[in-house]
Amino acid sequence: MNAPSQRCGEADEASRAALAAPGGPAASAEQRVLRILLADDEADIVTGLAELLRLELACEVEIACDGATAWRLATETQPDVLILDVRMPGMGGLEIARRLLNRCAASASVPPLLIAITGRDASDVVDGLTDCFRHTFSKPVNLPDLLQVLRLHARGAAARPVLARFELASLASRAVSEATPMFHARGLALCFDHEGPLLVLEDDEAALHAGLYRLLCAMHDLIGSGAVFCHAGIGPPRDGACRFRFELAASGTPGAVSLEEVAARLQLVMEPPWPRADLPGGSLQASGLCPASGARVRLQSAPAEGIVLRFERDCRVNRIVYPAVHAGGRHAWLLQGALPEAQVFTRRLQRLGWQVRAFESESELLQALAAAVPLSRPDLVFRLDGVAATGSTRPEGPAVVVVVTAGADALRRSRGGSQELLVYPVSTAELVALTRRFAAFGSPLDDEPAGLAAAPHELPRVLVVDDLELNRIAAAALLGALGYPVDEAADGLDAVDRCRRSPPDIVLMDVNMPVLGGIETTRHIRELQRLGRLAPFAIVAATADADAQTARRCLEVGMDAVLSKPLMLEALQEALNRVTIRARSS
Repeated sequence: MNAPSQRCGEADEASRAALAAPGGPAASAEQRVLRILLADDEADIVTGLAELLRLELACEVEIACDGATAWRLATETQPDVLILDVRMPGMGGLEIARRLLNRCAASASVPPLLIAITGRDASDVVDGLTDCFRHTFSKPVNLPDLLQVLRLHARGAAARPVLARFELASLASRAVSEATPMFHARGLALCFDHEGPLLVLEDDEAALHAGLYRLLCAMHDLIGSGAVFCHAGIGPPRDGACRFRFELAASGTPGAVSLEEVAARLQLVMEPPWPRADLPGGSLQASGLCPASGARVRLQSAPAEGIVLRFERDCRVNRIVYPAVHAGGRHAWLLQGALPEAQVFTRRLQRLGWQVRAFESESELLQALAAAVPLSRPDLVFRLDGVAATGSTRPEGPAVVVVVTAGADALRRSRGGSQELLVYPVSTAELVALTRRFAAFGSPLDDEPAGLAAAPHELPRVLVVDDLELNRIAAAALLGALGYPVDEAADGLDAVDRCRRSPPDIVLMDVNMPVLGGIETTRHIRELQRLGRLAPFAIVAATADADAQTARRCLEVGMDAVLSKPLMLEALQEALNRVTIRARSS
C-alpha cells in the first residue's frame, strides 16, 4: 500500500480516538455546526449544492471553483468536511486530499471528513479515491445519502462501527467457505477445525469478517502447493471477555509471493533476525495489528518447516453456549475419506460422539452398505465429493449429507429425496444441529444461541447496481418476489461507497456503466477484500452483452456468476442459490 493510504488509515484511527474521547466532537454532537468546503469547477453545480446543504443542515458552506482556491481555503479555514470534485483545473480533488492527509500526518492532527464527487470515468483513479476519501459520490450527487453521511459526522457517529449479534465460529467457517474455491483452483487443500464452545458476540461483524478473509488471502499467496490447516478456538473467559484465536498453518512449497511482500501487505513489522536457539536459521517473524478489526496478527516462517499466520483478538462476549449433544456412538460414513479435509472433518464428528468410517470410492461404500448388519449400518453418510446422485440415497437407506464447495453447481436447484446440501467446511452449529437428530442425549433447543437455528434460512441482502433506474426497479421487483431484501446503487462508484459503509451479502452488478463500469468496480472491490478493507461477498454480473468474451472478462476479475438481461426469475434464483454461503436443505 502506498504512503497516502497508510496515512489515511492512521487518520481514521486518530479520528476514532478523538470521537471517543470525553469532551471530543461526540460530546457536543447535538450542538455542532458543520463547516463545509465545497469545491467544483462547475459553478452552477457547486452553488446549487451549497444552498441545499445550508437549508438541510443549517451548516456553514464555503465555495471554491478551482483546485488552488480549494487548497488555500482548506489550509486557512480548516473546515470539518471537504467535498471535492476529483477533476478540477490546476489541482484535482485527489491531489488536494493527498496533500491534506500528508500535512495532517506530519502534524499528528485529525484530518477532516473527505468526500469525493465526480461525473467522469473514474477507472484510473478509483484506487486513490478509496485510499484518501471516506466517501465517494457520482454526479448528480445522491442528496439523501450525502445528507445522511454529513448528519452522522455532525453527531460524531460516522466512525463508529455497526454492531451486530453473531456466532463467532460460524463467521470463521464462512470466511473459510469463501476462500475455499480459490485454494482448490490451485490444487491446495484447506482444512478447518473448531474446538470449544460457541461464542455469541455483539461486535463489528464486518470488520472481523474482513480481517479473517484477509489472512486467508495472504496464506493463499504464500503457499505454492500442499495443505493449509485452519484452527479456530478461544481461551478461557475472563471478566466477560474471551480471546479468540484463528490460526493458519501451511506445509508445502513456497508460493509466488515472498514473505516480505505479504508482511508488507499485512502491515506487519519484521522482527530482527537475531540468533535464537528455539528457531532454525533463516526463520522469519513479523507482527502487527489488523487495521479492520484491531486483532493482533503474527507471521512466522521457518525453512523446510512451514508457515504460520495467527489472528488473536479479545472479544466481549454476549453469550457462551456449550452444546450438550452427543451422538452416543452412532455411525457416520464419509465418502472421499483420503482427502486432508476429510481427515479433519472426521475428528470434528468424533468429538460429537460419532463413530466414523471413511471410504475412498462410492463403490467401496455401497459394497459395505450392502454387507452391513443393522447395528453397524450408518445413520448418516457424508459425501465430501459434492456429488448429489448416489445409489445409497434410496428411501430405506441412511440420511445423506452432500458437502459442496461454495459456488458449486449443485447449489443451483433444490432436490427431492432425503439429501441435504451443506457448504464446506460446515460450521460447528450445523454439525451440532445434525447430531441432535440422532443424539443419545442433547440439550433443549432453547439452549441454542439466539438466531443460530434461524440464520441459515434468512435470505441475504442484495445490492442492485445499475445506472438505469428502470433496470434497478425491474431487478428489485424480481428479488422482492423471491423474498430478498434489496438496496440500490446508480453506478460502480456509488456501489463501492455503499459496500464500504455496509457490506451486502450479494451484489447484482451491471457491466456497462458510466463513471465506473461493473468489471472495474469488481476488480477494485476484490482488491479491497484481499487487503482486508472490505468483508467478502458474492458478485453476480447482469449484462445485455451475453457473449462469451464478456462472460470471461467478468469471471476473470472475480465475479461469481454471469446473467443475461433481461433477467429471468428462474435463472436469477439459481444464481443466487449457488453463490450464497449458508446451509442448504434440499
